[in-house]
Amino acid sequence: MDILGNIIGVLFLFFAIMYLRKKKTLRGYAKKRIETLWSNVDTHEYPAQKVLEADKVLHAAFKELGCKGDLGSLLKRHGSRLPNLDDVWMAHKLRNRIAHDAGIQVSEKDAARAVQAFRRAVYSFL
Repeated sequence: MDILGNIIGVLFLFFAIMYLRKKKTLRGYAKKRIETLWSNVDTHEYPAQKVLEADKVLHAAFKELGCKGDLGSLLKRHGSRLPNLDDVWMAHKLRNRIAHDAGIQVSEKDAARAVQAFRRAVYSFL
């Protein structure tokens, strides 16, 4: 009986670890919602607005996965799940400058690089 209990315990532990290591992705309504939000990013005329919107979509994707907090704290806690964490940090820092520095000018090139970083991160959840 003791051996059977140990085997069941080991199996439970194995499946618990496998479940926790499984990469969560968005499905169904949540996936469709994020895809719809993303499709709106490129509709904005100004580069800075595209960066702001792309940042919001990544934050929404994290929230759909059940993560709570602002995007900066989510990147610290869950950033290892992203294929391009350094690029996303760069993009998020640009977003913060846009949001907090009056009169900032964002080049098309910098905005496109940031949006691409957010896009890659968002689509890693889909």
